[in-house]
Amino acid sequence: MKYIISESVIYNFDIIIKLLNIPGILGSSLYALIILFFIYIEYVIVYKILYLQHTHQSFHWIDICLSGIKDLKVLKHPSAILAFIYFVFLCPLWHLGFVSTVFPSLSIPNFITNELLKMQYGSYLTILLYVVLFVLYGLLILVPYYMIYKQENFLLAAKHSTQNMIHQPKLWMILIGIFLLYYVLQTYILKEMLLSSSDFNFYFL
Repeated sequence: MKYIISESVIYNFDIIIKLLNIPGILGSSLYALIILFFIYIEYVIVYKILYLQHTHQSFHWIDICLSGIKDLKVLKHPSAILAFIYFVFLCPLWHLGFVSTVFPSLSIPNFITNELLKMQYGSYLTILLYVVLFVLYGLLILVPYYMIYKQENFLLAAKHSTQNMIHQPKLWMILIGIFLLYYVLQTYILKEMLLSSSDFNFYFL
């Protein structure tokens, strides 16, 4: 960042503008690719361990890690850009299931919601935004399953996940229930007890 920008930058807009050059775009793309690789490998390892435990099979860590590296081939598809948005932004935003330790949680910045609230009917727009994002998350919640177990690219995985989730009302109720339970625990009961600044991943638990 210092090499590309070469000076102290205060505003996010200035950072984005000054990164819109060849070194900035290449550096940002490489950084995003590395992040996606780490997140996806972590998903692969966890999902494979779950499968092996479920089928009562023995396993070695080195074998799982090596197979995880091989499974990166699904990211060669151009839809890997959408996979980055899914794994880095959408999943951590709701964190209702497993999320990577790279980005365990994410929230919409206050300046965005505050600007929405200043508009007429802004509160309705804010609620609508969260509802749309929640529905999108719910429709795509099976994407890791199809990408890891079926070796499908993100577009195919998203298509099959959406087709499957449309006919899963019980799973939708479970998602909503987990969200409400977690919201109550985090907001009213365990707000002083969450391990938010430690190496322990609360969302993995």
